[in-house]
Amino acid sequence: NHPGLRVHGIESYIAVPLHRHDGSYFGTLCALDPKPAELTEDNFDLFRLLSQLIAFELEAEDEQQQREVVHEALTEFISTASHNLRTPLTALRLGMGALERSTADRLRPDEQRLMGNVRRNIDRLNIHVNDLLTFNQLEAGALHVERRPFDLCNVATNAIAVTTTLISEHGHTLELDLPEPLVTHGDPHSLEQVLVNLIENALQYYAPATSVGTPGWGTADMVNR
Repeated sequence: NHPGLRVHGIESYIAVPLHRHDGSYFGTLCALDPKPAELTEDNFDLFRLLSQLIAFELEAEDEQQQREVVHEALTEFISTASHNLRTPLTALRLGMGALERSTADRLRPDEQRLMGNVRRNIDRLNIHVNDLLTFNQLEAGALHVERRPFDLCNVATNAIAVTTTLISEHGHTLELDLPEPLVTHGDPHSLEQVLVNLIENALQYYAPATSVGTPGWGTADMVNR
C-alpha cells in the first residue's frame, strides 16, 4: 500500500520501470486496484515480463522514427547538394562550349583533345548529379519518365562521348556498330544514364587493354536483347 494512493482510493498497485537498453527508461508501467489484493511473486514476474515487452516495442518504434529522420535528412541533403551543383555545372558546360567555339581554329590538335576531354568530364559529372536527383525521385515516388520519339544511335553516341576519357584511362577500346537512325519512344536521358553506367561497370571488370563489348552487337542488337 502507498499512503498517497490510498487518499485517491487505491488500495493495491504494481509499478515497474520501462527500461531502455542504455539504462535510461521511458517511464513506469503501473497497475492500480481500488480493492485490496494479495500480490504473489508470479504476479510480479508476469508484470516484469509485460513491462519488458512494452519497453522493447517502444524502443523499436523510437529506432524506426530515428531511421526515418536520418533518411529524410539524407534525402534532403542529396536533393540540396544536387541542385546546388547543377548551377555551376551548367555554367561550366556553357563556358566550355563557348571557349571551344572561339578557339577551335587557334588550338593545336592535342589542346583541342584536352578541351574535349574537359567538356566530356563535365558532362559525365552532370550525369552523376542527375543520378542523385533520380534516386531521390525514386525514393519519393515522384520520378517522371519522359516519353517522346528519339534516335537510339544518338543516345549510344552521347554515352560513349561522355565515357571516352574513362575508356582511354583504362587502356580499353569500345566497339560500336551503329545502323541507320533507329527511332523509338521513351526517355532518352534515362537511357543514356543506363548506358553510361553499363560502360563504367564494364570498364571495372574487363581486363586492361581489351575491347569492351561483344563484336557484332550494334544498337539494334542492344534493343532486341
